[in-house]
Amino acid sequence: MAKARPLPADHKPFEGLPVTHVTVGSADERIAIHLSGRLSPNRMPVVDRIALKKAIAQLPNGYKNVFVLHDVEGFEHEEVARMLRISVGTSKSQLHKARLKLRGLLIKTNE
Repeated sequence: MAKARPLPADHKPFEGLPVTHVTVGSADERIAIHLSGRLSPNRMPVVDRIALKKAIAQLPNGYKNVFVLHDVEGFEHEEVARMLRISVGTSKSQLHKARLKLRGLLIKTNE
């Protein structure tokens, strides 16, 4: 299986999200839903944007690339797989592992 390529250095995942890729809510709302595993915004924990950016920066490149492309920018797994030259299964697996790792990092930050 090919390794995921790092995103370009000038890639800014939190700036200028294309409207065509936004499905429901803002990028921050989608990230909070994915990290909390809950769909109800009223029951989601508050996540500091700075803590979130630091946690994302700590992810391994493969996890980070898939997380940013799928959860932040709104691409489908098929598109992410094509962009990073990985299988759809690898995209799904890395996203799942990225979310678990982020939850752990954010819980550790909030303690």
